[in-house]
Amino acid sequence: MIFCYIILMYSEDFKRKRFIGSILGLCVGDSLGFIIKDYDKKIAKDYVINCVNNLQVLQYGRGYRSDSKVTGPVHIREQNKCSWFYKFGQYTDHSRHLREILLCVYENNGTFNFENYTKKITQMYKYPRRRNGNGSIIKNAADKLNRGISYKFSGIENTLSNTSAVNSGIFGLLFNNDLIDITSTYSMITHMSSKCAAGSVCIASFVLMASVNQTIQPENFLNKAAECVSKIDTEFAQNILILKKVINLPADHAFVMIKSIKNGWEDNNKINSDVVVSVLWSIYCFLKHPNNFMDCINEALLVGGNVHSTAAMAGSMSGAFLGIDAIPKQFLERLNDDSKWNGVDLYNLSSKVYDICYNKNDDMIMI
Repeated sequence: MIFCYIILMYSEDFKRKRFIGSILGLCVGDSLGFIIKDYDKKIAKDYVINCVNNLQVLQYGRGYRSDSKVTGPVHIREQNKCSWFYKFGQYTDHSRHLREILLCVYENNGTFNFENYTKKITQMYKYPRRRNGNGSIIKNAADKLNRGISYKFSGIENTLSNTSAVNSGIFGLLFNNDLIDITSTYSMITHMSSKCAAGSVCIASFVLMASVNQTIQPENFLNKAAECVSKIDTEFAQNILILKKVINLPADHAFVMIKSIKNGWEDNNKINSDVVVSVLWSIYCFLKHPNNFMDCINEALLVGGNVHSTAAMAGSMSGAFLGIDAIPKQFLERLNDDSKWNGVDLYNLSSKVYDICYNKNDDMIMI
């Protein structure tokens, strides 16, 4: 048995804070990364040091020119020069789809109905594509679903992105008994790939472990995650174990080792959306900074590139371990999706889902 049941003497308030912390932690990481998404390490470092650390980032958003080329970080005073401007706190499809998962679970009284969820996805993509993260992979899957193709066959072949992995931590929080089956099936909606399913299970298992353990034990966590993932993709499982040699290295050296796992890396100056590398980098950031949410997020951002994904995954793990109180209120308060579904709304939805699911079974699980 991979999962061993034990009852932990955690207060109800403590469990709730960890549950909500994982969800909001993902959203905060996503929103912070969105501003510099696709930029290189130099800009990412300047952003973290000069904007995030001193809260100057609160005055920034992400802008687009009329020709749809990215202008990236834009000061609030300069927003009128952009044809599109998203103020600070705007999150992307990662948080948006996590929100839809929560709504699905809430509407179905604590269960995750795949048919219901896929209907929500198809509705979202009937509208013009947004510039803040509605990626082509989910759009392609939504197109198939709209044509009546089953969610079991809507995934894209030969695409090894982290799209499904980023949001999968919620399945570790909610469905620990069926974590592998539900998470891998969820990944199939967008990806027909064992690697993508393995990445999703890896994140779900790490979020579960973070949410129920009192201390972080890197080697034990890596062993258990690899054991889960080996059910789906043995090569990915072996890649997880490589992190044992990496977690004590400085970030620059660790990043080089993690990148070396994949041949033909696209850009040596920033991370891309490859599911193996981005998942492993996010785990490194969490294990490197288990006791400080912002240090974990900043590490995920500093590599540049697909940082809204890495920061979202790192945030879901860190928030699950440290709880909602560890996340700066300034960032939580400004979360939004085109000025809708703000931080308070997401908090309230998460709390309702927690009440439905955890009242069914108060036992916690440690793995």
